Amino acid sequence: MKKDEKALIVAEVTAKLKNTSGVYLTDFSGLTVERSNDLRNKFRQAGIQYMVVKNTLAKRSMTEVGGYDKLYDSLKQSTAIAFADRNDPIAPARIIREFLKTSEKPSLKAAYVDGEVFSGDKLEYLATLPTKEQLIARAMASINAPATNLVGIMSALMRNLMYAINEVAKKNN
Repeated sequence: MKKDEKALIVAEVTAKLKNTSGVYLTDFSGLTVERSNDLRNKFRQAGIQYMVVKNTLAKRSMTEVGGYDKLYDSLKQSTAIAFADRNDPIAPARIIREFLKTSEKPSLKAAYVDGEVFSGDKLEYLATLPTKEQLIARAMASINAPATNLVGIMSALMRNLMYAINEVAKKNN
């Protein structure tokens, strides 16, 4: 690979690292071309960029961006990187977990999500985390619940008051 080609790859990976909320390093060795294409398609459908990168070039990009030094030890053997969409940093973990139900590869080497580094054995944990939208919905439901309960109580009180007034009116007639 020529020096200018390497520079282009480093620039591309650096740009992706700057615009992602999650980086997943996978070991794709042993994955057939067909299965590799299946995985790429699943990532593409989810809006996740997935690319094979030489470890030295990936490390150079990570050094340029900064903050990824804890991933350097995982840059060994065959490495492919999944760059998560900013809105859903956990999506690659869910896709990898789902893919592993029908295949033994790829294995997750490490993940970097919102400033935290996770080892490859934390795939199940990462994949079961709720999305940001789900967390927001839960928070809104928690905030909304007391108001909804108050409306229900007030409604019941008004209904009971109306029943009482109707009963008094019936007795007076």
